[in-house]
Amino acid sequence: MKAPKNPAIPLAGVKVLETLDFQLKYDLGQFDAYYLDRFAQALGPELVILAKQYTLDRFDKLTGYLSRLPAYPRYATDLERQQTAALKNLKTILRHIDPAARNDAITSVTLQLSAKIVRLQSAKNRAAASSLEQQLTEQLASSRSTQTAADASRRLRLRRAEIVKHYRKSERREMSMQDLAHAVGHSSTAIYGMINGDTTRYNVDALERFLAKIGISPEEWNRPS
Repeated sequence: MKAPKNPAIPLAGVKVLETLDFQLKYDLGQFDAYYLDRFAQALGPELVILAKQYTLDRFDKLTGYLSRLPAYPRYATDLERQQTAALKNLKTILRHIDPAARNDAITSVTLQLSAKIVRLQSAKNRAAASSLEQQLTEQLASSRSTQTAADASRRLRLRRAEIVKHYRKSERREMSMQDLAHAVGHSSTAIYGMINGDTTRYNVDALERFLAKIGISPEEWNRPS
């Protein structure tokens, strides 16, 4: 049985799936050999009981393997395919048994396999819902964190703008931004860049000289509020 192809699975994940695939083949080989020896010695009702047990246990092994794989679209279809294959196998094992007993066994196993599929799909859906809920929670937390950071950045920009405005208007300066730019030896574009934290418009040395000119320490300039 090959692991489902999923291009979204990283190489390391593919290696894990290949390891699981080889392990499954080994386990099934040992499992089948054990039951074949017992089938050879069973007759009548004993064979029916043994065949039903074999079919259900083998189905559990295969679906247990599928449940360990990452989520993939064909999961439900693969469960149904395993059920169909299991019932076909059961019919072959019981082909020489009394038809009534064979039909009863097939009906019983069909219902049990169907119940197993319902439980497996329910568990998979529950796991998917839990995973989605976790993703949404993380996205919400990330969004809140981003919003908080954005709010803090906005408050810092407003505070820097107030510092610059206070310097321009204090002590009867009444300076425009252009006047300030001329006084400190930087362009108004560079000053706006310093206020907004846009380092593409100035360098560290320019910022230090600017802060020294207006009498503000770097700690005060970078204090959020």
